[in-house]
Amino acid sequence: TGVQTCALPISEYEKRELEWVKKWVANNPADCSAFYYLEFLLPRNKEDLIRELQENTVALFFLPGHESTWNHRRFLLQSLKEYFIIPDNWKQLDSPKCKVVFPLYKTDFQIRNGY
Repeated sequence: TGVQTCALPISEYEKRELEWVKKWVANNPADCSAFYYLEFLLPRNKEDLIRELQENTVALFFLPGHESTWNHRRFLLQSLKEYFIIPDNWKQLDSPKCKVVFPLYKTDFQIRNGY
């Protein structure tokens, strides 16, 4: 049996529990169990996941060394991957050991349009 990911309305109890676990995460950013519980409680709709990803981005600037914050980011990105639009010119590597040649551009405009 897999994890159910449909977006259902959350109850008042679940809202209070979500608020509580967010305080737990804020006070204990190195505690991966706090993040796991947060991930269990998070609604799986796009808007809530994006909001959480934005909060996670801010946290990474303030707490860059906490592995649990980075692991939570991976969870969020995996949860949002169905909403990503992948450019046609991107290639999937067969192995992480494959050599990658990056294009060289001199201006910001060229960098943005080069990928």
